[in-house]
Amino acid sequence: MADRRVLAGVREAATERITIDRTERARIFFEDIIREPGRIILPPRPPGGFGPAPEPPPPTAPAAQPVDIRPLMASIPIANDGQVIIPDFHNSLRAAVLAIAERLGVGAISPTNTLTFAPNFLRHVNNPEWLLDEGIASKPAAAEGARANARGWFAVQLPDGSRIESMIVRGRRTGTIEQFNVSLLRQRISDPAQTSIQFINVPLREAANPFEETGAVDVSAAAAGTGAGGTAAELTAVALEADFRRVDNDNYKYLVRASLVNAEAAAVAQISSIQIVCREI
Repeated sequence: MADRRVLAGVREAATERITIDRTERARIFFEDIIREPGRIILPPRPPGGFGPAPEPPPPTAPAAQPVDIRPLMASIPIANDGQVIIPDFHNSLRAAVLAIAERLGVGAISPTNTLTFAPNFLRHVNNPEWLLDEGIASKPAAAEGARANARGWFAVQLPDGSRIESMIVRGRRTGTIEQFNVSLLRQRISDPAQTSIQFINVPLREAANPFEETGAVDVSAAAAGTGAGGTAAELTAVALEADFRRVDNDNYKYLVRASLVNAEAAAVAQISSIQIVCREI
């Protein structure tokens, strides 16, 4: 029993001594800081504290290039007394205002719609038909020693009032072909002759294999006053293009036509999809 009391006393004395030693070391440490503040150097506090390292911020996307508004401003026509005001006066001004709004950070407010069509060509009178498979139109077989030809069309329904931007054609092409084209046409509903006016043409005669070719609106072959909304005197070249770009389902119907002329027997000519891109206005 005496030995246990002695052992307990030794432990109590040791604990008291440890407590005194810790207190003394702390007193000496703080006295040194006060007396010589430059002698005690503490490790720097890491960013975010001593906890787990924070996750790095996500990479920022590169800034978009600003739209050059000078060509848009220059394309706004000047109105003169007695001149017919046509949609291009409004549309060109609107395009410039939208570009300025984008510069100011408002963002795009005129989305595009892409309409995709399978090449379901109908027969064009007195012309060979395209060979149709599931979603593909191909060059038809020709007689031995002859070259293949094909011509077909189908109607497309576009969003009324939208602005036609482009047409995209995808498919395959190899070998020698004299002509291979896909075109976007329109016909005035009130025209007794139902004359087709081409305003987008996508030439494919020298396209890659496979190909993805884009055609833009080009009214150089469309004479003013022929299938347009006014006479030659009323429509400038810019106004004529604006007239063809605007989808007007009240007065026009829209067609896609594909033509193939003199394709050699070993040539490949296929169309897998046709897309028309329209912008809401």
